[in-house]
Amino acid sequence: MNVNEAFRASAEGMKTYQVWHGLAATADGRSLAYVAEGIVGFDATTRLASLSMPVLFIAGEQDRMSPPAFSRRMADRVPNERYIEIQGAAHISNVDSAVAFNEAVITFLGGAPTSVTSA
Repeated sequence: MNVNEAFRASAEGMKTYQVWHGLAATADGRSLAYVAEGIVGFDATTRLASLSMPVLFIAGEQDRMSPPAFSRRMADRVPNERYIEIQGAAHISNVDSAVAFNEAVITFLGGAPTSVTSA
């Protein structure tokens, strides 16, 4: 549910699933419950309008946990915002759509990727 279907079907997607499944299987239930409570109880929407710096909102078109409309509503409250919706991406767009996600961040930051070469 957190990544798109194409990524889930890939070899990298299967490896990622196995790692995440292993982490979830060994996680402490009470700790996860506290994290969930924190996520549900956290609301900073009243403070969004006070942000004066440029803010980038990235949404995955197929995100079912935090649908794009949520990100769009948050972005609409920020004076200096940039909203990007990555087509075909799910909740964890930096994983299933890494190229598009990285391009959006790099463009927002005003730079181009640099390659590192060894001498």
